[in-house]
Amino acid sequence: MPITIPEELGAIGAERDAIMADMAEAIIPPAEKPYNVKTLEALAKALKRIADLLGVELEVEAYTEPSTTLDPQVQQFLLMIDRAAEDYGQPLPVDLEDLKSDAQLTTITAGLMELAADEGFADFLAGEPEEDMGGVEIEITRGRDGDEEEDVEEFDFASRMR
Repeated sequence: MPITIPEELGAIGAERDAIMADMAEAIIPPAEKPYNVKTLEALAKALKRIADLLGVELEVEAYTEPSTTLDPQVQQFLLMIDRAAEDYGQPLPVDLEDLKSDAQLTTITAGLMELAADEGFADFLAGEPEEDMGGVEIEITRGRDGDEEEDVEEFDFASRMR
């Protein structure tokens, strides 16, 4: 039985997607010279490998000519992976705000390929905590009239990536 989404929710989702696309476009500037088709295709393949780790279907239309901008879906996914890589402790080698050339895009693609091959990153994306990546301890104090009990709760940022 297919799931139907009420029109109001569909409109809200479409509006949210448009806002995200605008944000991605504002963060990742157009290149100074058009990106080479082979460079764009290599980026798409690297992002596809990471999407496969997440179990996400990422379809990027084939680039047939040089372009100064990245596909909006590629921009959004790249922003998401940039944040995840930073949270993992291995940020991409070039800030997306500074991306302006084929050389920088190639460097980012190489960084993405390294992340895609990193089993620890795959576990991080899946939400499986890595041994040396401990959680943040949060101390919660409860009590009345000066009676205090201490509970320590582990907060695992990796589990939020699910």
